[in-house]
Amino acid sequence: MQIKEAQRLAWANKVAKGFNTSDVPLEFMLLHGEIAESFQAWRRAQPDLGEELADVALYLFALPGFLFGCSSKAYEVAAVHH
Repeated sequence: MQIKEAQRLAWANKVAKGFNTSDVPLEFMLLHGEIAESFQAWRRAQPDLGEELADVALYLFALPGFLFGCSSKAYEVAAVHH
């Protein structure tokens, strides 16, 4: 799977589930929280580390939808920009 496709799917997941799609600062804070949960799971050798890392990936891959819009053209611009 290409990164752009993962980004598109992560955004579609947010929309389908009615999750935040407009508050960028909130999304960064939620991502921060998921990273902290992943660290705790790793530090405590908890079996849910993979799930926590998957949550981090979902939040991270959805960010271009907030920052550049959710069209495929916007994802191409995001990929070139960064």
